[in-house]
Amino acid sequence: MTDLPTPDKSGSSGEQELATVVEPEQPIGAFEGIAPVAHTMAGLAATNSRSLGGEVAANVLSASVSQISAELIDTKRELNHVRGQLDECRNTTSTWREKAGVLQERVKGARTARNLGNAAITLGTAAVGVAIELYRQSLNTTSYLVGAIGIAIVLLGWFAGSGGSEE
Repeated sequence: MTDLPTPDKSGSSGEQELATVVEPEQPIGAFEGIAPVAHTMAGLAATNSRSLGGEVAANVLSASVSQISAELIDTKRELNHVRGQLDECRNTTSTWREKAGVLQERVKGARTARNLGNAAITLGTAAVGVAIELYRQSLNTTSYLVGAIGIAIVLLGWFAGSGGSEE
């Protein structure tokens, strides 16, 4: 074994350079957008792996995993879309709840104002009635004063609580 000949040319000149690795920006081939497991199964099926049950079984298994993977991706997209719609519905519901709360408070306030207005009209009408009786008894100054106060109270009862914003 020590009689090995020395080669005339070694095949290397010493000027070799390292190769540059170029990474593709997107997956290449028909497996774009498919989950890594489906891509791996397709690769195993392409090698006709006997560990997957032979050529036919490997292709069927690979196709099944690819289909399930595609359905999963579609379902996730649909789920994200439905979640977006749900968020919009929640925002709309929140807005309507706020408006309903404001309107409920306005209804309560309107009831109170209506009751106070009715009481003012009743009190003012009674004051005008008293003023008429005072005028009949020749108490003119007092009757004018009580009558003016009664009319003011009736007007206040009519116009108090009317108005406000409609929004």
